[in-house]
Amino acid sequence: MTLRLLPLVLLSLSPATAWAQIVGPPAPQSDRVTGISGIGPYATEMRETRRNIDDARDAGQLSKRQAKAFRKEARRTDALAQRYASDGISPSEARELDMRARALDSFAGAARGRSDSR
Repeated sequence: MTLRLLPLVLLSLSPATAWAQIVGPPAPQSDRVTGISGIGPYATEMRETRRNIDDARDAGQLSKRQAKAFRKEARRTDALAQRYASDGISPSEARELDMRARALDSFAGAARGRSDSR
């Protein structure tokens, strides 16, 4: 009787059964958007902000120093966007870029308005 059960025991201890148990849970789905295309609203907003800064500078509503500072901040934000895009942009990173673009536009608009009232 013991010899009859030996093949059954050996079969149950085979690596095939162990292999089936090693499989882990499925990988979590990423919510990151790959590439710069994930920054659509940001890119549009920054183009408009740059245009507003240039227009305000041309109209004399911003000093050269102010325009230079705003352009520098726009370049910093663009560099951050490129870094985020290199491994995919998460929703929180996209929100951060959007808020930076809006803040820069607001600051430029406020500086523009202050010079109009003088």
